[in-house]
Amino acid sequence: IRKVYKLSREPEFEGRIVFLEDYDIDMARHLVAGVDVWLNTPIRPHEASGTSGQKASLNGVPNCSILDGWWQEGYNGGNGWAIGEVREYADAETRDETDALALYDIIERQIVPAYYDRGLDGVPHHWVAIMKDAIASLAWRFSMRRMLKEYTTQLYIPARLAGRRIDAATFALARDLAAWKRRVAAAWPAVTLEAEGPRDGALAVGRPITIEAYVQPGSLASDDVSVEVVAAVDEDGTLQRLRTVPMRLLGTDATGRYHYQAELASETNGSFVYGVRVLPHHSGQINQFELGLGRWAAPF
Repeated sequence: IRKVYKLSREPEFEGRIVFLEDYDIDMARHLVAGVDVWLNTPIRPHEASGTSGQKASLNGVPNCSILDGWWQEGYNGGNGWAIGEVREYADAETRDETDALALYDIIERQIVPAYYDRGLDGVPHHWVAIMKDAIASLAWRFSMRRMLKEYTTQLYIPARLAGRRIDAATFALARDLAAWKRRVAAAWPAVTLEAEGPRDGALAVGRPITIEAYVQPGSLASDDVSVEVVAAVDEDGTLQRLRTVPMRLLGTDATGRYHYQAELASETNGSFVYGVRVLPHHSGQINQFELGLGRWAAPF
């Protein structure tokens, strides 16, 4: 902030950089009402907060921002503009130069033409379409209403229902869950996991591959564990679109290992990576990670 203030006082930046003191909600209201595009240029991946850009989109102001934080989630190609790419650079100078050139190109080739291209009625119809898309695609996703609704439906109500289950029958489930946790914790060191599946080569988008897994459960039963494939697309060293696929139990092999299988297909182009893990499982768990136990298959 101090650096921005000093720059705003330099003669060459007079009238180009303005430092606003005591920024508050009332000042933000006037800013949002008085701009046509909301520019945000944080250094990836250090975007601190997206609330200003979210507020702008609620008022029909398109965002032009680095693909980081909330804008990486909200940008759809038609509700604003994305500066640069989601990638890592060897040094800060290369990153800054690349992002700056991308910003200048967007302003010259996209933002300015869209704003000044007016119909016979004097309305910039393409610009208005971007404004409408910003409201339609972002207002419902990045709002207090959605947040409170999801807190209620995904956290508060499930927690209340889980509490009722725990309380029922003089805490029968609580006692059973406590005993199960002690038993699983003692048996877990003996659990092993092996997996088999395609490792190298090209895959066609949408064409499934078969993955096999073998779990040596020790003293645990099949109901005590869950086995799943975790898959993602690797884009420049960053895992994107992470998803999990439960594996189905086929039976046991000659050595007593549980045999699992799953079919998995890549949904998009890119380096497709996946792994297999086994986790403790109990119907009374709040989530599958609460025991802090798990085991991944060795790379195969």
